[in-house]
Amino acid sequence: MTSVIARRIESREDPVAFAFLSYRFREDLTTLKVLHSLVIQLVLGQKRLQPILITAYDKNYRQLNSSVDFAKGLLRLVLDGLPMTFILLDGLDEMLETEGVLLLRVMLELVNDHDNLKVLFSSRPEDDISRFLARKVSPIQVHDGNAADIEAYVDTRASSWLLDLPVSAAVASEIRVLMRKVALHAEGTLYT
Repeated sequence: MTSVIARRIESREDPVAFAFLSYRFREDLTTLKVLHSLVIQLVLGQKRLQPILITAYDKNYRQLNSSVDFAKGLLRLVLDGLPMTFILLDGLDEMLETEGVLLLRVMLELVNDHDNLKVLFSSRPEDDISRFLARKVSPIQVHDGNAADIEAYVDTRASSWLLDLPVSAAVASEIRVLMRKVALHAEGTLYT
């Protein structure tokens, strides 16, 4: 779902950066690495902002590679030069608890300081995330009462995907049945 939102924002040509976090890399997922990725994504298409990153690399290499506060400051400088910007963080629950809470803290601080920033977190319900976000955001339970919407979305995507595959009608039908099972088991929470 987050990837669909990212594509929609990109189609409007608004600045967007995203991180799709995976449990497979849980031990290596750090707030610092996520911040680096966000900064790079945001400056790639903005030639006038690239000197911010180049200067940080040339003059403060050690801090750039070791300090969350420095990376947060760098992201702050980039955001100061952008219009309404969107950051999407998918799979927040996939990070180690301490890193996930630190990332939340940094992102909420940036949101409070920048009227031009909107952040979307997605995660399965987790106690540490829910406790931290209590009274700070409005959670949307995407798995409550929207099974039909999820099923319709999966069916539409599967149909589109199957048009490009050289498979028989019987195989396509079997794939659709399997994809509906995926839709029935879809769970998640969006925090906006």
